[in-house]
Amino acid sequence: MLFAAVLLAPPSHGGLGLDRPGALELRPEGLRRLRDQISVAEDSASCPACATWSWLEVIGTNSGWSHGSVRALGHGRDEEGPAHRHLRPDPSPDWHLCLGLLPAIDRWGWIDSYRSMHPASLSAVISAIALLLDGLEPAYAPVPAAAAMPVSPRRQMTREEEERILKRADELTARVEAILREFDAGR
Repeated sequence: MLFAAVLLAPPSHGGLGLDRPGALELRPEGLRRLRDQISVAEDSASCPACATWSWLEVIGTNSGWSHGSVRALGHGRDEEGPAHRHLRPDPSPDWHLCLGLLPAIDRWGWIDSYRSMHPASLSAVISAIALLLDGLEPAYAPVPAAAAMPVSPRRQMTREEEERILKRADELTARVEAILREFDAGR
């Protein structure tokens, strides 16, 4: 929703000022040209450039990885580095391979890499943004520390583990190739 807001918001409010068709038809090469026109806010939580970076992480991960990997992005914590995400290198270069930057999302939250969001869905996002902007600012109640959702730590793979996995994959590939050669020879 924030990325859609960045695309549609006028430049005076930090966005690109695209119309609905322009936002729905925006391709990676277009965003590469326009990206430096997206404003930066002092607070990283309300920074349009950071919202763009975060969305590119989601669609790039969706392009090259599993649905579980995309879902894990929502539960992960920011890595150490600059407070502003847009100052970091692009999170997943696979976003450059996406057909569109506002893909369709089904009712379960899965991203469809082959279709753009429907114009009516974009209108619903715009209406939701307008309601958020026009409504009263929410009053947040403090959450007790015990009620906070625990975040499971990410296991880091060592170089040795990665080499063992790759060696095992090479062995399996060689076995499959041998089986296929044997099958072809028996024909």
